[in-house]
Amino acid sequence: MALLAGLALAPPGFAQAAHHQSCQVFKGTDKAGLAITFEDHGTGYMLQRGKTLTRGELNTERGWKNDEDATLFILDWRGPESLQVRIVRQTGTRNLRYLGQGQQPLRRPVILRPVPGARCTLLASAAEPAP
Repeated sequence: MALLAGLALAPPGFAQAAHHQSCQVFKGTDKAGLAITFEDHGTGYMLQRGKTLTRGELNTERGWKNDEDATLFILDWRGPESLQVRIVRQTGTRNLRYLGQGQQPLRRPVILRPVPGARCTLLASAAEPAP
């Protein structure tokens, strides 16, 4: 009975809230003036470069260059490496660096800044084509 006294029932709707993933929106512009929007949905993403919209799965890895605690986002990590996009968040910053696609990173990464209060799009499944 003493063990049960420490247990509490979750309030209604708690289980749904625990499984809901929040989304973060980041925006930037490359040197050609092309707008880039990245939405981090946890294990999924939405990336818009100009008029091109992609959605899919992402994976994260720890460490980038000399920053052992950086977070490296790998978009479409299950696909061919030549099509994977890499984005990094270095330790101590909220900004992201869009590194580009494939093995050849951009010479000058695009800085993506968080957009406070931005609304995320509805994330379709990775198998569903973008509109």
